[in-house]
Amino acid sequence: MPEEKNTQKSFALRSEKVRHIVGQMPPVLLRYGTATIALTLVVMLAIAYYLPMKRTFQGEAAVLRVEMERNDSVTLQCLFRFGNQRPSAKEAVGAKVILHTNQESIEGVILSIDERLDTEGRQEVLCKLPTGNADMPIGQTVNFVLTYSTPGFLKQLVATVWPG
Repeated sequence: MPEEKNTQKSFALRSEKVRHIVGQMPPVLLRYGTATIALTLVVMLAIAYYLPMKRTFQGEAAVLRVEMERNDSVTLQCLFRFGNQRPSAKEAVGAKVILHTNQESIEGVILSIDERLDTEGRQEVLCKLPTGNADMPIGQTVNFVLTYSTPGFLKQLVATVWPG
């Protein structure tokens, strides 16, 4: 009996089909599969680290004062009431703001934003707009959209874990 088993194993190892399979090199994907997966993971992490995130905030703005500037621009002093979330003052400075009036949409830039809220939950904001929009009446309430980009999610996470 033991001789019969050895003969079967030896015969199976020496068959032409088995020698052909054993003698073949594995396909490229199997040989370099781990490296391909690792490289793909590194590329995805790099994209998550460097790709900026776009943040958008909406709300209502009450125009308090309009000041003409010499360099073809208008500075608006407004009170912004944000919806669910509000940006930090540090992040919002320099952000793009679009004021939606009844007639048009006006694009400008945030110059400053006060962290403090008034009794109605509004923040004082200074915006710079092109001169053509100087006819905005004081006291008018308009809708706005504030948009800016922040560093990627992974970059923010790394900065939180390892500050410095």
